[in-house]
Amino acid sequence: MTNVPVRVAVQASRRLVRDALAGCLAGRPDFTVVGRTARCSDLPELCSLRRPDALLVEASGPDDRRIEAIRAVRSRYPTTNVVLVYQSMTPVEMVRAHQAGVTSMVPHSRGLDTVVASLKARPVRPGTADTATGPDRGAGGTLTDRELQVMSLICAGHSVREMAAMLGISPRTVENHKRRIYHKLDVHSQSQAASHASQLGLVAAPASDPAELTRTADRAEDAPFVLVHGPAGPVRDAVARVLATGDVPFGVNLVGPAESSTVAPAPITVLVDPGPGDWAGAGATTVVVVHAGPADQALTVDAVLRGADAILPADRVGDRLMPVLAVVRAGCLAVDGAQARDLFRALRACLGPVRPAVPESMLPVLTMREHDILRSIARGDTVRQTARSLGIAVKTVENTQGRLYRKLGARNRASALAIAHGFGLVEPG
Repeated sequence: MTNVPVRVAVQASRRLVRDALAGCLAGRPDFTVVGRTARCSDLPELCSLRRPDALLVEASGPDDRRIEAIRAVRSRYPTTNVVLVYQSMTPVEMVRAHQAGVTSMVPHSRGLDTVVASLKARPVRPGTADTATGPDRGAGGTLTDRELQVMSLICAGHSVREMAAMLGISPRTVENHKRRIYHKLDVHSQSQAASHASQLGLVAAPASDPAELTRTADRAEDAPFVLVHGPAGPVRDAVARVLATGDVPFGVNLVGPAESSTVAPAPITVLVDPGPGDWAGAGATTVVVVHAGPADQALTVDAVLRGADAILPADRVGDRLMPVLAVVRAGCLAVDGAQARDLFRALRACLGPVRPAVPESMLPVLTMREHDILRSIARGDTVRQTARSLGIAVKTVENTQGRLYRKLGARNRASALAIAHGFGLVEPG
């Protein structure tokens, strides 16, 4: 008996119910939520792309489309467990659901424990193979874990080069992954892919911790080589010990009176108590500074200006070095609270008073025209097509689109769609 989590996809037309069901299951170690959607018609494609072990479907009332979708899933994937939860159903509706292939029907009054037990049940004998035959949207194959990582970065608005750097692969490999994603989702552009993936619940919210995606990538790819540069002593030894324990490949550049202080190029360089000459050659790499003494404002600002991506006190190497490496690989700056305050004070001293650009509400308030632009983006229209359909100038579309990006905190069309889906600003389909 293995402890492999049950892969579940959730369908519920009401977003609150959908998020609640998915959240309850995602918080349990025995389940993995691989997708969530508002439309029952998306279920066959979701099964094609993610091959869940079970479907959790919420029945808010009689719906012929739900019955047809379940019938299509069970005919193509007979080992998929289909659990229907409902408030009330007539005997006729129950018979129809059973004939369509629903394996369990659980009333709301039975609670979550009954739902969990039903999801873990198997509808047929173990070992029975799925028979996926016939045309189906998304039938280009199942999305791999790497393709899901690329899709998540697309929805976050990253460029191909940024994705390649974060995942530790070449830009050409990223482009190949994107082409396969487009084929599997049956779309033709990055914006359409982001919209469709968000609609199916295939990607996490763009505002999630950027280090989490990097940690996921670390599990799929070997960790980058780390060069430790600094004088012999307990601090350098502590850094090497943490890297060795974490199975991170590393080397130590010994520094002594007769040795060169030039740092050899490496993907990540850890500088232990660096002097002015120790920074030579480190600018082309990701740099983590480990200091044994107290970190004052001058040390923090000087290290950041010289190109440091993280500043770590020596007494926190044991518990923070590995998380810091994950954060800097994601392209983020890692400093503690006191160091961040020092940086902000230095910036304020240089820039003077700066009016904070903080939104008044967590939910962006869009104008009618911005909603029109967002819906056009979701359809996959170009700027010129949008201008023609709305009867306005191309320049007006570009200006309105720019304001839309700023309100959503988006980098491009793909990230705007992913964020808008997260806020519920785009209707499914």
